Amino acid sequence: MRTLTPADVSAGLPAPSAAAALFGQPGAAAMLVLLFLAVTSATSAELIAVSSILTYDVYKRYINPLASKKQILRVSHYMVATYALVMSLAGLIFFYIGVSMGWLYTFMGVVLGSSVVPIALCTTWQKANKTGCLAGAVMGFIAGLVAWLGTTAGLNAGVINVV
Repeated sequence: MRTLTPADVSAGLPAPSAAAALFGQPGAAAMLVLLFLAVTSATSAELIAVSSILTYDVYKRYINPLASKKQILRVSHYMVATYALVMSLAGLIFFYIGVSMGWLYTFMGVVLGSSVVPIALCTTWQKANKTGCLAGAVMGFIAGLVAWLGTTAGLNAGVINVV
């Protein structure tokens, strides 16, 4: 097995390389099937979740409260298609500007990680209020972003980029 470069690691190749090294061609084929199944399952769940939120929480509540089941089903289909197109476009943009998977995972951790504790407190602690939870999430996001950018600049001679 050849040594993976940092770009290979950032592209998500350690698992397929390990499977191919340990099990040869069958391992690589199994990893391909596993990856396909994981991506299609996650994509399907995300499309349905976003479609349901946009259909029931936005369309039915604010745009057409008297919508029939047929109208809701049609809007739900439109939302699936719209969200699929938006995410496809975002994926293409990320690819062409050079955003790596490693950068994207780190960014998601910084953006989403600050909301975990406020959401957990909001659902489990009676004394938590919406102002405190929102302020905690926003301040955590700002602190995480400052720490991430500061560390990146410090480790890379003041250079901050997405590669």
